[in-house]
Amino acid sequence: MQDPAIVTIPIKQIKPDPENLRQIFDEADLSALAENILEHGQMDPISVFKREDGFYDLWDGERRWRACKIAKIHEISAIVVPKPSPVDLLCKKISRAMQTRNLTFPEEVGALEQGLRSLEVYDKPERWASAAKKLGVPPSLLRQRMKISRLSVKLRKDFEEGTLDLSTAQALGEIENHKKQEDLASFIVKESLSNRFAVRQFIPTAIEHPKKPLLEAYDLARESERYRYGAPRKEEVPTNVVDRIDDMLADFRKCQRWLEFAGREDLIHHLLPDNFNTKRLLNTFRTLNAMLSAFLSAYEHRSSKKTSPARKQIPLRPLLGPGSDKKDQ
Repeated sequence: MQDPAIVTIPIKQIKPDPENLRQIFDEADLSALAENILEHGQMDPISVFKREDGFYDLWDGERRWRACKIAKIHEISAIVVPKPSPVDLLCKKISRAMQTRNLTFPEEVGALEQGLRSLEVYDKPERWASAAKKLGVPPSLLRQRMKISRLSVKLRKDFEEGTLDLSTAQALGEIENHKKQEDLASFIVKESLSNRFAVRQFIPTAIEHPKKPLLEAYDLARESERYRYGAPRKEEVPTNVVDRIDDMLADFRKCQRWLEFAGREDLIHHLLPDNFNTKRLLNTFRTLNAMLSAFLSAYEHRSSKKTSPARKQIPLRPLLGPGSDKKDQ
């Protein structure tokens, strides 16, 4: 087969693709490429489609084309190729972008969604395997990425903005209920769970036990992995110390669950002086609150140089009685 002819085309006669799947170009990278082209010349030609008005549509090589413009080069080497049908063109774009891995993860997901819609199989998962071949991706990867299309509007925006990572987004996409997705995502952020633990243990456990409160699902996930609260340490801590800290935190979690239950069921409404020793109850709560505040203050003071600023103490509003607990539940 004869190699395609390479021609020289004025830069100003080439129009970039407004529907290019890649929308983000690193300016420093383009400047470095421009210097390289000035020093060594253009190594590889770009590919273009001929238009009826004498101009050309850019098909492959926008990065090189942009670099030549920065270098103030007026002509560029190119290969003129036949223009395929719109659907075939889109599939080729996606396949090439996925193979070269030059898209961000949100751009990848958007491109694959666009490809499935163009092939008219977006809502037909049973046909995704054949579509994956046309889009240049393994069927398993396509299915993983399409889990993100099931996210709530809020979580999809978080993913697009980079505040929700790919693996967690895909794991949350396993859940159909959008509120459940958002509750899980908020819990992961609030508890500062690692991506690995959230994806491998916590989210699957929450899916397996949909009726359990998230705190209980968390404890089950933690127990199944023997997950440790402690971060990697520079010096070894005795095992018995780690175990005792884990036991202490587990008991605190149990207290937290009881307090949340008390707020939901409005138990305070029944704790009247005629039925209970309210003085003893209040003294217990006040002592516990004072000890926790002192411990938290000391701990945050020691770790302030390594962690974010201390969070404000959260008042136990759910325990204050009717009318004050609805917002916090």
